[in-house]
Amino acid sequence: GGGEGEAAGEGEGGGGLWALEAFVQPLLKRFRYHFEGRRETNRRDKPEWVFAHCVAQMRSHAPLLSGEVQPMLRAPLAPLRAAASQPSSQGAVRERYLRFLSAHCPDGVEGHVAAALCGALRAKLRREMPSRLAEPPSFCHAFSEAIACERELRHSLHLPPSASVVRAFTDDDDAMQLWLKTEREDASARLAAVLAAPAAWDAPAVPGGVDEAGGADLSSAGSSPLRAPACASGAMRLSLDLLERVRLVSDPAAQGRAIDEVLLPTLGEFSAQLRAKAAQAMIGAADWESVGALLATLLFAAPLLEEWQEEPPLASLDAPRAVFGAVLRGWREMREELEEHASSTLAADFFHGAGRYVGERRDFRLAAEGEAAGGEGEPLGDLSPALCEPLSLLRSQLAALRAQLPAASLRRAWRSLAEALDTWVYESVVRRSAFSAAGAQRFRRDAQALVDSFSGVSASAHTAMRRLHEVAIVFGLPPPARAELLQLASAGAAALSRRRDELGVHALDGESLSELLASLVVDS
Repeated sequence: GGGEGEAAGEGEGGGGLWALEAFVQPLLKRFRYHFEGRRETNRRDKPEWVFAHCVAQMRSHAPLLSGEVQPMLRAPLAPLRAAASQPSSQGAVRERYLRFLSAHCPDGVEGHVAAALCGALRAKLRREMPSRLAEPPSFCHAFSEAIACERELRHSLHLPPSASVVRAFTDDDDAMQLWLKTEREDASARLAAVLAAPAAWDAPAVPGGVDEAGGADLSSAGSSPLRAPACASGAMRLSLDLLERVRLVSDPAAQGRAIDEVLLPTLGEFSAQLRAKAAQAMIGAADWESVGALLATLLFAAPLLEEWQEEPPLASLDAPRAVFGAVLRGWREMREELEEHASSTLAADFFHGAGRYVGERRDFRLAAEGEAAGGEGEPLGDLSPALCEPLSLLRSQLAALRAQLPAASLRRAWRSLAEALDTWVYESVVRRSAFSAAGAQRFRRDAQALVDSFSGVSASAHTAMRRLHEVAIVFGLPPPARAELLQLASAGAAALSRRRDELGVHALDGESLSELLASLVVDS
């Protein structure tokens, strides 16, 4: 029969081992009895029966084949070595026998028998393929059962790829095309259902800025990605399901087609939805809940793709670049845009609100001596009135970001914002103002209050606002120390470097220090 002929051709590495035929032939005979001909068990509408039969046969015979028959094949090694006429030839005799076994039974006894049985099953499927192709529901039913059988053979019985049933579909061009078409349509429908589900795009229940395990079961490395909205976990679980089916296909060419025609388009569809949601979240009033949910989605999904593409079979595909490289680049750009939107929105609001503060910078020169709050280490007095409102708004906005953004995005957003504010205030106020003694102390209080506004998101905001932090240090020095520093800065001496190290002043170079100290009218 066709099943026996294919088994002999595919599963036995040439002529086969006569000793194993005692196991193979009864299995093939029973297979033909039940699933070829007109018996009730041979039903096209019940493909699961034939797949379950093959799995059950291999499961029941596995202990005998691996525990008793496999050792029997290696048993002749000791007598062969003993029969060798010269000790020097014993190694050659052993190697010849092992090469013989490798040629005729390359996957071991269990793999050999499974390949024969699966070969008979593939032959049956190929005979039925034309009629199944004419009836797509019947084709899909049979293919789904084949995938389930393949999963049992690989994951439960740990059999080699030579014992494959899915090859009956991937080796046939028409069957392969119908599978990919059906798979793509099904993946698109499943993704649409995931993204349209109630609360699919809602922000995570865990407060922003806290990393929580939420997708460890999607990661083979057991990592704990950030908790993300339901749309993220659903889309990535769908992607993993597709990838698992790709892994069950042993032919690299078929794997490549499945990735190009099913998996990547599905991820592209998800990316398009993310892009549309991101564009919507960045229009109009600040919607930090949506921005945080999108960032959590991207930070959840990207590490999974990076991990998957470094594992078989994706890592071994003959491709010029990483399989998910384009998808990951698009997600990284989207994440950067959202984080930049967060920092630039807060910066723009502060610039607008602090416009009067910049316009009143001349008050730093005119500030009365009675406003000064003493020297270094003494309590700071009141802030500039024009700065109070923008500072209050900044603090409330940072609190909103902290409540919604993931920790990694929050770190990047606040630092970018702090650097922007540092530059703006330094260029708009410090470099364009003159300061009385009281004015210098008032600005020192203003700068420290601006740095302290970030205390809710970081304890090291001063590292991103170096110039304002260092201006406050210089303004807090007593007049003799400032005069000494001005002299060192003007001379450009090596002693200036030591003095800057002592003060912790590194962002302001000698020229900047000279300019800053010259702006102090009381020291002029």
